Amino acid sequence: MLSGDTGAAKSIVGQALAVAATAGEPWLGRDVYARRVLYVDEENPRRTAKGRLRALDVPPDSHDRLRYANRKGLAIGDGGASDAWLEKHLREFEPDLIIIDTLMAATAIDDQNSNPEAVRMMKHLRALAERFTCAVLVLHHERKQSKDHPKSSGQAAMGARQLIGQADAHMTLTVESEFSEDETDRGTFETRRTFKFRPAEKDREGGVNGVRCVAVTSEREANRRLIWMRVEDEGPVEGEAGLDEKIIDALAEADAPLTRAELAAICGERNAENPSGYFTSTLRALKEDGDVTKPDRSHFALSEQGERRVEARGAAF
Repeated sequence: MLSGDTGAAKSIVGQALAVAATAGEPWLGRDVYARRVLYVDEENPRRTAKGRLRALDVPPDSHDRLRYANRKGLAIGDGGASDAWLEKHLREFEPDLIIIDTLMAATAIDDQNSNPEAVRMMKHLRALAERFTCAVLVLHHERKQSKDHPKSSGQAAMGARQLIGQADAHMTLTVESEFSEDETDRGTFETRRTFKFRPAEKDREGGVNGVRCVAVTSEREANRRLIWMRVEDEGPVEGEAGLDEKIIDALAEADAPLTRAELAAICGERNAENPSGYFTSTLRALKEDGDVTKPDRSHFALSEQGERRVEARGAAF
């Protein structure tokens, strides 16, 4: 799953992945092994999608490697016409990667806050991935900030926690800079905006969640038509360790399981005995996602999954 707030370039980053895969090129500094991509886009108007793909330089001979279904009224998981359409394309096209844009727009989830419904949908998508030997990337919106749901990229995904809990990996995008636009001497406009990309808010294989800067740049004609667009990894963002990483590091360095108050004190909470909602929800999410376990009612420790996450981060550096 790749989640982000409105305007966090989820679709652009997903479309850039589709283009990179069909062109056999890296994506955000990572090798891409998928070559055939089925993109289910129920989010973006046809004109917007076509303009971006052209500007991202989709290969002219990509028709046998990229199928882009735009606003066909699909609701994956409906048990009817949408599922029949999807299975037909999976059998005929045999994609390596399916990109669903977005979860709420393109699937048959009625109540996004229902954990049982979230489990049902994610199991359905996982079964398709297993059956047709492909990967599935779901793009998903973030919820609005509140006391119970603070603006933490690892927990801001909209709806039931099991949408993240059932995913094998969770990536996030958050806006870093304001949108800038400068007129060129050619009468066109060059645009730029940067985002913080966290590639492993959750990763069952213990991926490294170092914060990266992703820049989306483009050039537009005076009538707003895109000339070119680029999505590029500009390297790590220094000093951006998230609270989830601080909690995991504290547990990894401890000689024994820690209480919530002990963890809160290590992580810099002002009132360790009554930590903030941000801290509490982060700790709860780590437990739900399987990185943290409770050996007894009052102590927390790393799970085997959490230990693998720490080991993988150490190996990367």
